Amino acid sequence: GKPDAGDVVSQASLTEEMRRWHRTECPGCGQSALFYCAFCCTPLGVPEGVDVPRLRLPFGQCDIIFADSPKKATSIHAKVLSPEQVRLVDLFTSDTHSNRTLSRCVKGSDGCREAASISDAKVAVVREIPKYDSAKTVVMFPDDGSVPFGDLAMEFAPLEEITV
Repeated sequence: GKPDAGDVVSQASLTEEMRRWHRTECPGCGQSALFYCAFCCTPLGVPEGVDVPRLRLPFGQCDIIFADSPKKATSIHAKVLSPEQVRLVDLFTSDTHSNRTLSRCVKGSDGCREAASISDAKVAVVREIPKYDSAKTVVMFPDDGSVPFGDLAMEFAPLEEITV
């Protein structure tokens, strides 16, 4: 069907807002991108007066088993918006000869980095599946045993201790 007037206004304002953003070279890895670096997981080209939110997730940590090209993956958005709680478990990118893996960034940059210690491993990109405490870890997607988010508080440890 035909969009109503409200949809046209929101599309126009979104188009105008997108024009304010610009392609920028990432200071962590040198990759040029619009909105965010898909490898360092940091915002790029943010217009003056715009604050990219840093979110606090309603659970302790979110591990994402990474199985896509960094530039195509929507899971990177979680790392950009909640870098302190999201860890990427990168088992699948292996294009190391061209330096195009998630763990390629300089240690200590603001975004993704390889784990140099146990404490770094909590928010870094890791290259193997970590050991999990089954009392504090749930699979939310895409497993037959996945737990709906609303059931977490009733069935497991306090939410701030849960790894999703």
